[in-house]
Amino acid sequence: MLEAYVYKVTNKITGQFYFGSRTNNIAKGRTPEEDLWKYYFTSSKVIKRLIEEHGIDSFDVEIIHKDIDYAKCFWTEQQLIFENRNNPNRLNKAYVNPKTGKKVLTTFNETEEERKFRAKKISENKKGRFNSNGHFGLKHSDETRKKMRESQQALGYKHSDEVKQKMRNHQRTAEHAEKLGASLRGKPWSEARINAQLKRKNNGNTTV
Repeated sequence: MLEAYVYKVTNKITGQFYFGSRTNNIAKGRTPEEDLWKYYFTSSKVIKRLIEEHGIDSFDVEIIHKDIDYAKCFWTEQQLIFENRNNPNRLNKAYVNPKTGKKVLTTFNETEEERKFRAKKISENKKGRFNSNGHFGLKHSDETRKKMRESQQALGYKHSDEVKQKMRNHQRTAEHAEKLGASLRGKPWSEARINAQLKRKNNGNTTV
């Protein structure tokens, strides 16, 4: 019977090690021993770079656990990474905390080059989707907006004078104005919109 497996590979020159788990060997019809380090060389870019630098034979390869249930292999892998999270030779960059089920991104052994690359990728992923605003393009539900207003009122939240000035100076683009107008067209006015309209008229000395 074919099984999924958990493995550890350690570079004998640098001492760096990596934990992983794999189930695709089953689809390939290979046992863990037939698969690891013969067809499969981990998904780690660092491991692949070390192979290029020092060769395949520079690694100790170990199959730690085998099981027909991949979920058990996965959690065994996460537990091993968790237990070694403070080891400077650990190459795994993330793990799922077995106790909380939350994913943890670790940068304990991250080089300056890797840190810059990670920051660059995060920035690239945000461009076009979020612009300079972390919530650009996202729409809150009516219930969420209501809860946000209630929480701000409960805290007595008020915009600073600087923020108010920026809001007053903000100019909508023609495209934004058109989209906003189209979205409001035919809809009943909210109390806030009515008050804002009255305030603008009063400031313009228009009798309402």
